[in-house]
Amino acid sequence: MTDMAPSSFFDPTSSPGTSPAATEAVAALEAIADDERAVGMAAYMRDQFEFFGIAATPRKEAVKEIIAKRSLDWDFVFTLWAHPKRECQYVAVDHLRRQKLTIADLGQLQELVETKSWWDTVDHLAKCAGTALVPGSRGRGKEPNSLGDASSARALMLEWAEAENMWTRRIAILCQLSFGEKTDTQLLREVIESNLGADAAYSAEFFITKAIGWALRDFARHDPQWVLDFVDEHHPDSALPLAKLSNKEALKHL
Repeated sequence: MTDMAPSSFFDPTSSPGTSPAATEAVAALEAIADDERAVGMAAYMRDQFEFFGIAATPRKEAVKEIIAKRSLDWDFVFTLWAHPKRECQYVAVDHLRRQKLTIADLGQLQELVETKSWWDTVDHLAKCAGTALVPGSRGRGKEPNSLGDASSARALMLEWAEAENMWTRRIAILCQLSFGEKTDTQLLREVIESNLGADAAYSAEFFITKAIGWALRDFARHDPQWVLDFVDEHHPDSALPLAKLSNKEALKHL
């Protein structure tokens, strides 16, 4: 496994501005900070980020009135993303998880994915990306997601599956988690196969092989035979073999 440090290209001065709502959210978090707990939380994340020291439940309680009825607000999101405390990124993710995104939002989402990157935010952002794949979904204050926009989002996931950034690839692999019978199996196949074989960047990287196994294991709940056939097709001697970890994870409950 490569020891991937979090991306750091994000320039806080490029933020769209200082959001009053974000300032209010930060103040709410500061009021319940726990310095002792923060040490342990930072250690769990390999000391890559600073923390207020707030567990998920009290964090969500502290800001629930701020984000409860908020329409998609990128100023709010980017202001929080620029803050050094990791819980601020979690609040931004909590806000995004309440929204339905479209193709128009995925450029901003990619910037988040590739900034201060680690699994704790990226895996939630994958589910946010997935909402853009669903035609007819409607975010607060938005028009329904059109079939054309959903198709464009699908095409973008295929591009992301071959991105230079490993975390962006992980998003493409995981974006259909929990889709069940609505899973686009051709998309699932293509984003995985883009990350198999010796010529694929990151094909041996833990965060990619684990994501592939996770995506297959999740879909196996709906269509175990499809997953069994996929695993059999991508056997160790095939042109595009699954990594051992991917294979193990895919078959975990079969």
